[in-house]
Amino acid sequence: MSWILWTALLLRQWPGDAPGFFPALAKGLVLLSAAAAAFAGLSRGLWPKARPFLSLFPLAWLALSRAQWHLCAQASGMEWMAPLLFLAGALWTAWRADGKAILGGMVLIWTALDILWTQALLWPLAFLSVRRGAFKNAGWVKAGGFLAFLLLAVATRAWTHWGWNGLGVYEWLFEKNFAVFALFIWLGWAAFPRKGTARSVLAGVTALGLGALFFDPFFRDHSSGWEGLSWVFIWAAGFGLECLRRDLLDASWHGRAVWAALGLAAFWAVF
Repeated sequence: MSWILWTALLLRQWPGDAPGFFPALAKGLVLLSAAAAAFAGLSRGLWPKARPFLSLFPLAWLALSRAQWHLCAQASGMEWMAPLLFLAGALWTAWRADGKAILGGMVLIWTALDILWTQALLWPLAFLSVRRGAFKNAGWVKAGGFLAFLLLAVATRAWTHWGWNGLGVYEWLFEKNFAVFALFIWLGWAAFPRKGTARSVLAGVTALGLGALFFDPFFRDHSSGWEGLSWVFIWAAGFGLECLRRDLLDASWHGRAVWAALGLAAFWAVF
């Protein structure tokens, strides 16, 4: 369904005979496919005995979003790659139950992503929130993440693009309506089990948001900036909507109706 929505959006809005239609189409299909694969991979560990409705609304949100259009139809290939790298890191975190293995893979992803995305510098610090005993060798990724942050901060001279961006974050959350997705992400984080690595995935999304608060999102010409952050937030909000459906709403028709109404209402924030 998301492929159909994305294709229909491009057909409707693409400017006449302007070149680049098929590359934009392909980039959008790749992003949506990666988002669906990430949903499937993470939900397998969270809800192994039940098929979730996890990707029903979020993939449609993504297909019709301003962020998807910008990344696929207007931005450079490096901007487009940044959300893909984030999804790779999310999957690696979710699939590995050992802090040593998580750290080994994430160091490579953090390094590559920090080259593409200014705000990603804070992602290694997200693992500081991991509780003791949440998974095997959790201390490795906590200490290693902090060390990786320091090394990457020095390597990229992070102090040269440090700055308080409170007004920009306020406008993004409340004037562009992304507070609704931030709320869904918080609901997902609160509902995830304390054991395991699932919470660390959403903590990484939060770290990106804080990166936009403390670092100039347009410091580099190829930075994904607000649109990359918006895309990741829309993707991550799907977990909160699914947890709301599973944990707080009953299986009656009116419970399903409330869930569907919330999912449909969120479309106003992506256009």
